Amino acid sequence: MIFQRINFHDNKLPVFKENKAKGFVTFGADNLYPDFLIELFNKSPKHNAIVSAKASYVAGIGTEVYGQNTTDIAKAEAKLKNINAYETYEELKAKIAYDLELFNGFCVEVIWN
Repeated sequence: MIFQRINFHDNKLPVFKENKAKGFVTFGADNLYPDFLIELFNKSPKHNAIVSAKASYVAGIGTEVYGQNTTDIAKAEAKLKNINAYETYEELKAKIAYDLELFNGFCVEVIWN
C-alpha cells in the first residue's frame, strides 16, 4: 500500500483591526480581503454556484404586501417598484442577499425625503 501526503494551500484568515484614529476597521494587512472574496467567487464555479444558490434562497421569489386596505397596499407596492432611481426592491433585495452570503454582511444607506 502506498501513502501519499497531499498538502493543501492554506489561506489564513485576515486580521481585522480597528483604526481608531480614522474611525474604520481594516480587513487584512492590505485591507483587500473583500477583493479576495470576490476573486474566489469569480474564479471558482463551485463556490460561485453555492453562493448564488444561497443568495437566491435568502432573497426568495418575491415580496407580497399585506395591509389593512387596498390604498395602503397600492402605495406600498408603488414604493417598492421604485425603491430608488436605479432599481426595484426585488433587484435591491437580490444584491443584499449576495452581499450577505459573500461578505457575511451588508450595508444600505437610507436617505429620507
